[in-house]
Amino acid sequence: MIKLLALVAFAFVAISFSTNKATASTKVHYIDSYPKSMQGIWYEVTKTKNGEYFEAVAFKKNKSLQAFSDGTQYGTVLYNVNAKHVKVNKKAKFTPKYVGYYIGKGGKKFYFSKTWNTKRSAKPNFICSRSTFKGHAILVLYDRKYNTVTGYFRTQKLAEEFVNKE
Repeated sequence: MIKLLALVAFAFVAISFSTNKATASTKVHYIDSYPKSMQGIWYEVTKTKNGEYFEAVAFKKNKSLQAFSDGTQYGTVLYNVNAKHVKVNKKAKFTPKYVGYYIGKGGKKFYFSKTWNTKRSAKPNFICSRSTFKGHAILVLYDRKYNTVTGYFRTQKLAEEFVNKE
């Protein structure tokens, strides 16, 4: 069920990003922090052949951290898109990024992040939006690099309840 929802959300996002050129209705806005509606911890659980796979993503004002059940962690720190002295250190715990959004059809906001030194005109690898699923808040993330769509819930219990049962 969650995969079906995620695929529908992905289709909507993919259609919205089908062109490289921004039109007047999809003007890009750059921001310095994640919106309050995204801040906090979000959970996702997937059943695989090897058992359950767990992921949590935490958004603070200008940082995010993804933690996986295998112990892997990735972090990002946001900078203003016009910042001058941002250093990219490949050994750093947090990768520098900048974030923006555009307003799609129906007034829905789609957020994206790009790794520092990525051209503004390049398609983003990471797109997310807020939605609801069976009355619960859900964060839908599309990772273009890996071509995956994931739905995250506010609690681990909800994530486990709506995990796709094969």
